Amino acid sequence: MFSIADCIHLCAGSNAVSKQPIVFHRQIKSSGYGFVQPPVKLGRPPPPPVKLPARPIPTSNVTRHLLQARSYPMKCDPPLIPQERNCLPNQATAHHGAITRLRYSSDASRLLTVSTDKTARVMPLPLSKFQGEGTDLLGHNAGLLAGDWSMDGTLVLTSSADRSARLWNAGCAHPLMHLSHSLHSPSFDANPNSSSSNGTPAATPSRPPFSPSAASNSPFLHEVTGARFYYQDQFVLLSCGNRLNLYRYKLADGDMNDDIARFKASSKYRLAACHHTSAQTINDFTASNSFLSPIALLAGSNRCIEVVDCSTMQAVGSMPDAHARPVHTIVQSANASLYTSHPREASELFATMACDGALKLWDLRVCRCVRTFGGHQNSQITVGAAFSPCFRFLACGSEDQAAYLYDIRQGTVLSRLGRHGSAVTDVSVLTSSTVCKRGKKRKDCATHEGGGMALQSQM
Repeated sequence: MFSIADCIHLCAGSNAVSKQPIVFHRQIKSSGYGFVQPPVKLGRPPPPPVKLPARPIPTSNVTRHLLQARSYPMKCDPPLIPQERNCLPNQATAHHGAITRLRYSSDASRLLTVSTDKTARVMPLPLSKFQGEGTDLLGHNAGLLAGDWSMDGTLVLTSSADRSARLWNAGCAHPLMHLSHSLHSPSFDANPNSSSSNGTPAATPSRPPFSPSAASNSPFLHEVTGARFYYQDQFVLLSCGNRLNLYRYKLADGDMNDDIARFKASSKYRLAACHHTSAQTINDFTASNSFLSPIALLAGSNRCIEVVDCSTMQAVGSMPDAHARPVHTIVQSANASLYTSHPREASELFATMACDGALKLWDLRVCRCVRTFGGHQNSQITVGAAFSPCFRFLACGSEDQAAYLYDIRQGTVLSRLGRHGSAVTDVSVLTSSTVCKRGKKRKDCATHEGGGMALQSQM
C-alpha cells in the first residue's frame, strides 16, 4: 500500500513527466508546416528561413492498387484470346433481332445493347456471372438505331426509327423522358398569357434565334438516326433528317418505379439550338461528352463530313467526298476512355467508315485523311468502329463474320478476330480494364482479350 507521502511524490513526478513529449523516441520530427529555420553557425549571420515544399498526400496500398486497376494500360497487347467469362452462357441471345449498337458504361461495369427488335438492354458484367440478366428498356415502336451512356453511367439515351428518342434510368425499365417533338416537350407551357404563382404574367420563353415566331411544335418528321449526351450531360444532341438539334432537359424528381410518382412526373426538354446541313440526311454524328468541347462531327448522305461549332451552330469546316459512298459511322478518339491521359494532339483524330470497304483515319487540325485501312468487308450494311484507349489499335466490324483489329501506327491488319454466324455490326472497347468487346449481326455477344485490351462483338 502507498502512503500519502508516496502519492504526493508520484503526483509531483507525474507533473514533471507530463511536460515532456509523449513519444517513443527523444526527438520529435517537424510537422513540416510553415517556415523552418536552418541551423545557425557561430560568428555568421543567421540564414533566411526556408519554406518547406508541400508534401504529396499519402496513398494507401489499397487505393493505389484500385487506381492502377481502373486505369487503362498503355502498353497492352492486342486482344487475341477469346474470353469466356464475358460471353453469354450456352450460346444464349441478348435480343430477338440484330444488335445495331453496343456501348460500355463509363466505369465498364455494364453493357448497353440496342436492337432492331425495338428494345434496348443493360447487362451487368461479367455476362457469365449474371447469366445475361439485365434491365430491358421497352417503349419504342420501331427498331433502335443508336444508344449512349451518360458520363456518370446512370442514364441511357436511345433513338429509334419511330421518330423519337427516350431517356432512361439504367436501373429502371420505365423511360424518364420521351423526346418526340422538335421545339419542346408537349407538356411544356409555352403560352405567353399564362400567369405565375403570384398572379403576375409569366415571362415569355425566349425562342431560339433561328426559329420563326410562328413555328409550331411539330413532331419529328424523320427517323432519329443519332442520339448523344453532350457537354458533360448538360445537353442532348439528336440528329433527325438533315437537322442536328441541341436540347436542354430537366428530369423530374421522384421514384420512377412508383406508378403514381411516374404519372405525376413532368420531365421537360427544350430546343436550345439547331443546325441544318446541306445533306438530305445525317447518317451519323459524334461529339465529346467527357470534356467541354464545342465541336461536333456530322456524316451526311452527300458523302461529306461537316465540322460544326455547337456554340454558334455554324459549320467551321468540311471534308467533301470523304468516301466513295456515304459515311455511315464516325467515331472520335477522344471518346475512347475516361481513364487515360494523352497529349492534346491525340484527341484530334477521328475515324469514318462507309460501304466502300474503307476505314479512314482523319486529322481534324488539317481536315484531311491521314491513313486508310483495308482488309475488312463492308459493302451493304452499317458496321461500327472503335478506338482503343491506348490509341494504338483501331477495331471495326465486317460482313465476313469477323472483327478486324488494325495497328494505327503501321496501318496494317493486326488480327482477324473469330468467325461467327453472321456479320459483325458493331465493336466496343472496355474503358477501364483489360477487356474489349465486339458485336455481331445475330443476337449474341463474344469477347476477346489480350494483355490489356479485349474486344466484344455482337451479332
